[in-house]
Amino acid sequence: MELSIDDVRKLAELARLSLTDAELADYQRTLGEILSHVQRVQGYVADKAPVVYQRVVTDRAELRSDEPTPGLDAAARATFLDSGRTNSAGTLVVPGVFGDRS
Repeated sequence: MELSIDDVRKLAELARLSLTDAELADYQRTLGEILSHVQRVQGYVADKAPVVYQRVVTDRAELRSDEPTPGLDAAARATFLDSGRTNSAGTLVVPGVFGDRS
């Protein structure tokens, strides 16, 4: 699908982008390729798609049973908790992904 430079200029304006003429031309080509791909995907009929995987069905479950198992004994738990910072509840404090939230 081909976009006009005016279409790209309008999209840039909506996105509050200030683009040079070279950047507008690059975006015109890139967005055109993306929209062409989207058109191809929209025309794809899922019922006629080739099977890319097959689920294996067996007569017996091959997964282990979901049974609770014992946790750490008191000594191992104490060693584990002593290896890092703990809070007042006695649980281990780990660094936050988005900063320290201790």
